[in-house]
Amino acid sequence: MELKHLTDAVLLARLHALVTQERAGIADVIEHLVEVDRREIVIDAGCCTLFDYCVKSLRYSEAAAFLRIRATRAAAAYPRVLADLRSGRLHLDAIMRLYPHLNSTNSDKLLDQASGATKREVVALVAALDSSAIAPERDMIRRLQSKAHQTPSITDQDPVLPTALVRQENFAQTEPAAVPAETAHPQIISPPNRVRLAFTANDDLLLKIERLRGLRRHKFPAGRLEDLLSEAIDHFLNKIDPARDTGRAASHPQSKPNRHIPATIKRLAWKRDEGRCA
Repeated sequence: MELKHLTDAVLLARLHALVTQERAGIADVIEHLVEVDRREIVIDAGCCTLFDYCVKSLRYSEAAAFLRIRATRAAAAYPRVLADLRSGRLHLDAIMRLYPHLNSTNSDKLLDQASGATKREVVALVAALDSSAIAPERDMIRRLQSKAHQTPSITDQDPVLPTALVRQENFAQTEPAAVPAETAHPQIISPPNRVRLAFTANDDLLLKIERLRGLRRHKFPAGRLEDLLSEAIDHFLNKIDPARDTGRAASHPQSKPNRHIPATIKRLAWKRDEGRCA
């Protein structure tokens, strides 16, 4: 397209119109992703997660896919996000940073504060939330308990995870809903060999996990974090754990003992024992 003949006013007007169309197009993409995610149909396309679908089928980069999935999660939970994105009051980077801090009570206030803000201003807003409004979350390791006869029950020894730890801002499956205590049926519970791990991490770790999931898809088609982390930890321990090095050396000796007896020793033993077994 030849643009040299356009006047300055026409060129700027067309540019603003294209930017408006671009924003509307991104909002339309997010709106479609919300519906695709709601129907959970990415499996039909041969993908285990929405992130996998965005990278493999839609050809987004990992970073671009992550931004759009965060916006998808935010728009599904807070419909105003989609309208603000379409109008230009919010951009994808702002939605990505705000989403972990949005809830039913503060969403309108935070979206108002971020409306029209630059990336630097949004980063400052999130930093203020991290230092004051958001309480730090500790890592959690909890042993799971099997339920006899598949009957739901809750005991004092079987706590549920805090809501903040099970919300789906990542790509994990939905946590099963807990059964109210008044409907519980006491029974004998035997602990299985399973534990639940929960911790809070940053976006960089999430991108690394999704990258690792894609690279190891041939070995772990389900992309379960347990399989990925177990393999990665084993690989790291094999490099730095002295106990594992000792075990390998003991189980794989470098040389076999020499059982050859020289002929001179054989003759001396024969003469000493007069040819008899000794």
